[in-house]
Amino acid sequence: MKAQDITEEIAQLKIHINALEKQLHQLQEECEHEYIPSAHHEQCMKCHKVNTLYY
Repeated sequence: MKAQDITEEIAQLKIHINALEKQLHQLQEECEHEYIPSAHHEQCMKCHKVNTLYY
């Protein structure tokens, strides 16, 4: 595999990752969250969104 091929594949994968991240964000925005509490964070059982409670 040539360096140019690898670079092109990386660029395509970055585009795909960005699309998936946008899709995940949209799902998490539309979710009716059911959080599981923890000492320092809570995580939604449905969409796995995490909210930090303490810094």
